[in-house]
Amino acid sequence: MSSLYDFLHSEESRRGAVEAGWLGSFLFLLLALWALAAGAGWGLVLIAFALSVSEAGISLAGGTLFKLPSLGPWPVVVLQLFMTALWSFLLPGLDGFPLTALYVLILYGSSLYLKIYPVLFTAAASIVLMNLSYLHDLNFFHSPSGISLNPLEWTGFAGQIFSTLILLFFASAFPGRQRIIRRLIRQQQTYFDMVRDKNSSLSDSLDLFIKGFGLSIREGEVLGVLILGRTYRMIAGELFISLDTVKSHVKSIYRKCGVGSREELLETLRETALAGHPESD
Repeated sequence: MSSLYDFLHSEESRRGAVEAGWLGSFLFLLLALWALAAGAGWGLVLIAFALSVSEAGISLAGGTLFKLPSLGPWPVVVLQLFMTALWSFLLPGLDGFPLTALYVLILYGSSLYLKIYPVLFTAAASIVLMNLSYLHDLNFFHSPSGISLNPLEWTGFAGQIFSTLILLFFASAFPGRQRIIRRLIRQQQTYFDMVRDKNSSLSDSLDLFIKGFGLSIREGEVLGVLILGRTYRMIAGELFISLDTVKSHVKSIYRKCGVGSREELLETLRETALAGHPESD
């Protein structure tokens, strides 16, 4: 993989981690509300609410605090599965479709990290935990003698099978997200390569352009990367400056050159290259 591919993939992973954090915050908020509605102790409500606030803080921080680099999404996924399963065992009514929906939410969140193993683990764990909760509600573990040997006679068995099939469906669908993202990244890379090749000839006119329009040295450096089709975040990474600094330099370049967009800037640069000298006031 090229460095550009790595950069784009890391950006998509970062966005996914942030989105997964917001989903985790929503999940824990739902658990807090469920505990409140079920009349559980305030301890359960406060635990779930505190986790919701923590996940929201993680997202605001860019998805990097709780998601340890060496472990990736594992701590978050395991915590979400544990809390959801615990709530299904402790609180009445958290079964059937509501519980399935919570596990689908966790499953989708695990797919946002663009890694296959957390998705597979979450799918397997969700199916096992959901069915254990169902058996617990049937008192299967406490009074097995009172349970019919024919599962078809169990209360809600058909619905449980349907819920399991729903999880299996999403478990097979969500991993495809990674292939889609990789394909989009390759398309982005192809586009950047095309723009770079198209505008590489303009680099020869940069010095004259910079002097003619009175650009600073730093603005010239930003311009040299900007015409290659790089995003602001990529420019910041290549020049080791902040994103806000890049935006400030680009705004200044546009103002000095009398343009309002990258396309207008490139057109002005092409006209300068053809004319052999920049227009000056």
